[in-house]
Amino acid sequence: MSSIDKMKLLMELDRKGSKLKITSIRDEVYICRLHAPAEDEDDWAYDIVTLDNPPKHFILECNYIKSIEEL
Repeated sequence: MSSIDKMKLLMELDRKGSKLKITSIRDEVYICRLHAPAEDEDDWAYDIVTLDNPPKHFILECNYIKSIEEL
């Protein structure tokens, strides 16, 4: 899946307000909600907020994402 395809999927899931499980190319797993598309110079990216306690807020580049699952 290309970065633009991942971005389109993230935007669709964001509109639905879905909770997600995102796995990175390094096999890091994030249970999160999407915040907003992010500006990035190198690739498509999305602001995410993890459901950890306390939550973490960061930008995740689409080329860093291995898989996206809706929970």
